[in-house]
Amino acid sequence: MGNLEQLSREQVGNTDWVDYTPSLDPFERFTRRFTQVAAEMLGIKAPNTPLRF
Repeated sequence: MGNLEQLSREQVGNTDWVDYTPSLDPFERFTRRFTQVAAEMLGIKAPNTPLRF
């Protein structure tokens, strides 16, 4: 038994990993940070997730 990388290397011969995680554009990052700051100023407890109104 091995890990996924060892199995991939044995079966396929390719161990290159591709990150398909979408990155946030600058406007999205700004709006999330702005929402967090505004919530803190209003005294709303907000976790790191975006607020839903």
